[in-house]
Amino acid sequence: MENDIINIKLLQLVFAYIFVLILLFIVKQKEIGHKGEILLASVRMTIQLVAVGFILEYVFANQNPYYSILILLIMEIFAIYNIYGRVDSEISKKMKGIIAGSMFLGTSISIFFFVLIVVGLDPWFRADYFIPLSGMLIGNSMTGISLGVNHLIDGFKDNKALIENYLMLGAEPETAVKEISNRAFYNAVLPQIIEGEV
Repeated sequence: MENDIINIKLLQLVFAYIFVLILLFIVKQKEIGHKGEILLASVRMTIQLVAVGFILEYVFANQNPYYSILILLIMEIFAIYNIYGRVDSEISKKMKGIIAGSMFLGTSISIFFFVLIVVGLDPWFRADYFIPLSGMLIGNSMTGISLGVNHLIDGFKDNKALIENYLMLGAEPETAVKEISNRAFYNAVLPQIIEGEV
């Protein structure tokens, strides 16, 4: 029974768009506009899901470590660029490099720890487990890093004078921004902690 594949028929897929119609109705009632953008986004989402579905069907049927790693890399790249897009302020190339490095290294270590140690997947590259686990960990990390970076930048802006005073009094840069960076770290991990408790 656990190997049964659920095939979603066209009519069932159409039912999923009931929520899009409800959204369009609400948007029209409230005269918000952007109905065309919502429809375009829905069509684009459908095309992407169908394309991804065909790709995953092939990958699941042809288990191969190179496919799993390739999909992992693609997810990482999309997640990193998504973080850049979610950051409210302009960030330097150095900051982008730190974000990319921490995202890639942190999630890769976590993914392989869960796959090899916690789940004990054999073989480790089984796409039907490896890809969903990777997606969940990358998605949570993307949210956390986005929140952390935004809180860090806002903290620097809001406390610019205080940081400058610390530095003028001879404090090390790490000491001057310690409270702000700690608060940003807390805000980054808080959603993950709350989700874990629910």
